[in-house]
Amino acid sequence: AALIVGGHTFGKTHGAGPADLVGPEPEAAPLEQMGLGWKSSYGTGTGKDAITSGIEVVWTNSPTKWDNSFLEILYGYEWELTKSPAGAWQYTAKDGAGAGTIPDPFGGPGRSPTML
Repeated sequence: AALIVGGHTFGKTHGAGPADLVGPEPEAAPLEQMGLGWKSSYGTGTGKDAITSGIEVVWTNSPTKWDNSFLEILYGYEWELTKSPAGAWQYTAKDGAGAGTIPDPFGGPGRSPTML
């Protein structure tokens, strides 16, 4: 786990909707879209409607702070395999454990812990 902690201490992944609404990878996109990430036709295509990897995960309860909460959450729960809104496989804390402890990055109700 130590090898992935740094990259998973901050932020989230994006899998808000069906993967077939994601455009080509940035390098294969038209010139005007290159360097801007994946273009999505889901909702606004940005923010809460963003789709990149298809996995919809916020790793920690403090996604803008450098701390050890990623490891505390990773080892603090039992996990079950579930699907994201985009249909990608990811893990969610079993039996609703930790419900509401992960902040919604867009101001909605809290989430249950999720992992890749």
